[in-house]
Formats: sequence, C-alpha cells, structure tokens
Amino acid sequence: MLHVDGHFARGRSHAVCQDYALASARRAVVSDGCSSAPHSDVGARLLAHAAMSASSTALASGAWLREPRDAQRQLGLPASCLDATVLIADAHDDGIAVSMFGDGVLAARRRDGRLTLIEVSFDDAAPPYPSYALSAERTAAYAAAGLGTPRLRGTTDAPEPEPRGDALHWRFSRDLWSGVLVGSDGLCAFADGRGLVQPTTSVVQALFRYPSPRGAFVTRRLRKFLSKEAPAMGIHPHDDVALAALCWSDER
Repeated sequence: MLHVDGHFARGRSHAVCQDYALASARRAVVSDGCSSAPHSDVGARLLAHAAMSASSTALASGAWLREPRDAQRQLGLPASCLDATVLIADAHDDGIAVSMFGDGVLAARRRDGRLTLIEVSFDDAAPPYPSYALSAERTAAYAAAGLGTPRLRGTTDAPEPEPRGDALHWRFSRDLWSGVLVGSDGLCAFADGRGLVQPTTSVVQALFRYPSPRGAFVTRRLRKFLSKEAPAMGIHPHDDVALAALCWSDER
C-alpha cells in the first residue's frame, strides 16, 4: 500500500513562508520560492498546484507553466513571483520517479533500512528556476552568467541523475527502495545558536523516521521535530522548510 503526505513550515529568517508542499494519492510536490523575489510565496503555490495536475508530457515540454503565468498576470503580480524551485515525486507500480527543477534535497530509503541522500545546489545560490523558460531574455541572461551547472553531494551509494529537459530525474525501483523523501534546501539550513549548520543527513534521518506511514505522517513528523526534537538538539530552521514523502507498506 502506498502512503503520501507533505508539509511545510516557516523558518526564523522569513516573515512569510515561501515554501509549499502538496500531496495526492500518487504524487507529491515541493516548491521553494526565491527569497529575493516579491510574492514568491504566491508563485510557489501556483507552481505546485500546476505541477500536481500536470501530465508527464506537459512537464517535459514546459506547457505546465502556462497556467501559473496566466494566474500571475491576472493577479497583477511581477513575473519574478514565479521564481521557485519545484520537486515532483510520482509513484508508479514498479517504483518512484523524481523530477527536480532547480535545487533541493532528495532522500531514498532502501528495503534494508539504509538511507541514501542527495543534495543539489548551484553556484551563487542561483538555481535555474523553471520560470526562466517563460522568458527568452531571462534564459539568455542566466546562461551568459555561466550558471546552471548542478553540484551534487550526498552518500556514496547515491544514484546518478538523468539530465533531461530543464530538470534532473531519478527513478527508484520498488524492489530495492521502500520510500522517497523530497524537500526544499531549507533542510540544509538548520543551525544552532552560534550559527553552525547541522549536517543535512542528521536532519533528514530524523524526519524520515516515523512510527507509522499512515495518514498525515509527514505533517506529524515535521511538527514534532520542529516543536520538540530540534529545540532539544539546540537547533532551529533558519530557512523555510517543505518536504513530502511517498512510501510503501510491506504489503503489495
């Protein structure tokens, strides 16, 4: 049986949460709005909802961006409000496929319990937002700046992504993997009182540990971690945090 849930929370450095998460029966979406873009909290939500309902063909072609762009125009918001990363995890009968537009965190748990972690970042903290595809001028400026090469780090057994279109793609077979977690880069920004950043691995391990994967299991886990466990560890989320997880029970 498949279980899917997602949740998000505001970080200490933000007045408004610019992260967002959605979950449906077989898809989870996480979006992280650019901190310097006005109203990117709205843009992150528009993109997440568009990604949730988009077909694989629309995601590959960029057609899924039309509705968020139209909504942004109708609301009279700046085009930059759509500057947000988007992570999509889709469950299939034989596994889970992940697409990452921009930066973020991806974790997968093997059937034997071992955790694999992948962190994706870009130089100057400037990921290639999918919204750039809506403007030839912005796309050209980003390329001219020499940006756009992803930097990956994580555990040694992390699978290599497949660069395809404007996103990085991974696939995790159901036979080898029991679940997948996707999250914003806020998972990499838990710090103590001196400003020392906590290793992402320890944060993800804690959030990927839940008594039962039923119901709002990610929501319960993130809330407990933020309200009790993180303070006990002397750390706090400096940045907004959004995450979602898909996992199978043992039964088929």
